Amino acid sequence: MKKTFKFLLTAILAASVVFSGCNKNPQDNKENFDLSKKKEFVRTEYSKQTVDDGIYNNFQIGGYYDPTRVIPADSVMAYASTISGVETLIKSYLGKGFKQVDMMIPNGRDMGCFFIHGGYDGKMHEDIVQKSRDGAWKLHTPGSYYVHPSEEFNDYLVDWCKRAIAAGAKDIYIEEPDGYKDSCYSEYFFDLWEKKYGEPFVYDEDDLSQPAKRQAITAQMFVDSYDYISTEIKKAYPDSKVYIATHSIGSYSSVIVANNGKMVALENIDGVIGQSWTNTSMLPLYYEGEKSVRYFETSYLEYSELNNYIVGLDGKKAFMLNDANADGGYGYDVTRPIWEHNIVAQMLMPDVYCFESTVWAERAFTNAPYEYKTVQEGIYRIQQNVHDYASVTYSGTEGIGVLVSYTGCSAFGDMVNNLSALVTPLVSKGIPVDVITLERLTDTKALKNIKLLVMSYDFIKPDDIIYNKTIAEWVKNGGTLLYTGGYNYAQSFDGVWTAEGYATPQDALFSELGVNVKGFESFNGNKTLTAEKNNPSYLTGTKLYNGEKTAFTAYDIGAGATALLTAENKVIAFEAKSGKGNVVVCGVEPVGMSSSENSYAELYEKLIIRSCQLGNLDYRAPEAMYTIRGDYYFCHAFDREIALKGEYLDLFSDNFDYLVDPVVTKGRSACYKRVQTEDIDIMHSNGNVTDFVQNSSSVTFTVSNILRSRSHTVVSTGGMPVKSVDVKLKKTNAVPEKFAYKASDDGYVTISYILNKAENVEVTVYFG
Repeated sequence: MKKTFKFLLTAILAASVVFSGCNKNPQDNKENFDLSKKKEFVRTEYSKQTVDDGIYNNFQIGGYYDPTRVIPADSVMAYASTISGVETLIKSYLGKGFKQVDMMIPNGRDMGCFFIHGGYDGKMHEDIVQKSRDGAWKLHTPGSYYVHPSEEFNDYLVDWCKRAIAAGAKDIYIEEPDGYKDSCYSEYFFDLWEKKYGEPFVYDEDDLSQPAKRQAITAQMFVDSYDYISTEIKKAYPDSKVYIATHSIGSYSSVIVANNGKMVALENIDGVIGQSWTNTSMLPLYYEGEKSVRYFETSYLEYSELNNYIVGLDGKKAFMLNDANADGGYGYDVTRPIWEHNIVAQMLMPDVYCFESTVWAERAFTNAPYEYKTVQEGIYRIQQNVHDYASVTYSGTEGIGVLVSYTGCSAFGDMVNNLSALVTPLVSKGIPVDVITLERLTDTKALKNIKLLVMSYDFIKPDDIIYNKTIAEWVKNGGTLLYTGGYNYAQSFDGVWTAEGYATPQDALFSELGVNVKGFESFNGNKTLTAEKNNPSYLTGTKLYNGEKTAFTAYDIGAGATALLTAENKVIAFEAKSGKGNVVVCGVEPVGMSSSENSYAELYEKLIIRSCQLGNLDYRAPEAMYTIRGDYYFCHAFDREIALKGEYLDLFSDNFDYLVDPVVTKGRSACYKRVQTEDIDIMHSNGNVTDFVQNSSSVTFTVSNILRSRSHTVVSTGGMPVKSVDVKLKKTNAVPEKFAYKASDDGYVTISYILNKAENVEVTVYFG
């Protein structure tokens, strides 16, 4: 997404958005930074979507077409478990009102053992089944197992996709490169190991480098699979697009490995579906001394990571998944508020314009309560049309990225909580963090929106020397790097850095940066950190940081660096120049930043502030964020309420409640539509409205909704009293079930009914 311009908020929007407690005075002196002034917002306007093929939302569905199991979407991804019957499946969806019919197939598992037990080619393929060390098969669902994609399995998937396209499918979505870390021991994996390392695989729990080697092989086999499949499809059907549907790092890196960055960058892969949804938002994270579930922050972390896969890859497209229900049998009362956080987190990323609106419609939509379905269908309509609008986003400091990896990342330390410790404290202050995957750093394009990069090799490891070189090049050209952590047991194994003559990946990175670190010492426990006297005012003083399990690294910084913080007269944090850029290093391990309330989290904020200053970034932490897309407002309030001025409809409420000067309370996500009651118009509908005709005393229009839904439309009468409302099915003139309307003294009327027949509905409102 191209940013058209950016400037600080100096005036109130025409919509008159007011943030309680907002201090709009500019920062006067960077060296004497006043933390009370950190709440000023950054206003950024973004252009509309640059990759536009007319498909803005889709959904996946299993089985043949059933009008009660669909949602409003531009395309449907018919989901097949095996190649058997794929042509009939595709044809059942053709001509049913979708712009196109696509196919979604699984990779990494064989449903019903169709391929494993010879259903495709008459041969047994048990050698590709993912197995644990004791030989147990990795189960997906009863009778279905996870597999490693061999050459024969890839050919099977290619044939499957070609048959689907020949039957009428347009694009192909291949989901879930699930290489399980504890089940990598297939015979196919053993063959790849021997080819790569020249000797049979022998499990060695004392070899700290072996987990990374196992994960590298697993990750690469899926990269090769997607490369081969997409290339073969393009050879036969160059107009068809091929997408990867893949999991988020936060929720899945503890169990699977997937080089998403490399896969999405493949020449014949056209984009990605980022699979984060209500389930993954339930991930408990360690923050400020306790584990808790922070639905919005987790949503934002995951969508940021998934969306950033395509940054710098011109012509590729990202869909973001949301699902109004969840796996595991949760009630709609549990999943609905999480889903609302998901929707707002997506919309707050201004370059997200395409959506997988739901997974299994019968679970999320068809069987949901009618009130919830009312809201869902309204959101699906917005997702189809939001591409029409540029977005204006109000949030904190832009240009801050946090580095993560999906390969070799969690074998050494708590990857999820280390990552969260670097992302959540910023997001919770309204700062729009970009989560960048290490494997995208084959060049600096992936960092084109980043001014300050936060990283640590404590919990991730590079599998290619190019990444350090890219980071160093970016810093030397003016970027700012904040490095946290230091030396620990996770550093003490062989990797790509060993061949370069370095003991650790951190040593290799510092050498590329030209940062002179002569020695180190690691220690744990509560420490009193003392700031150097020449520090900026907010970094001065002495404070005891409580964290018995927190690892510290002391640095012998040598010449060319300036100490920032010391403990027991040992340098814990320092800064240094690197070319035109800057490097800030703090020897507190990343997870330590969340080890206790108001201690390391406070330290982390101060380090971020210092890094922003060095990089000429204005630090803004407004503790709320919102974006405007046309008339739609998507808001989240953290520790600060958001007050809107004007007339709005609450699109997350069952009846699209009309509100004047609404307030988004702390911890809430909200979706509003700006309206005016002085005009005669459709204020909002969760149906598709056509044939609108207005005269002096009435308006007539046609509404189409999904079957088994509750249609809900709000009409403004320009302040004139409503006399009556007529609603009828256009084919039969029958009145829909449970038809009701309610006229308001404020100049609008709400109209609702249940649609259980495949007919459009004509509505006439009489007033005057």
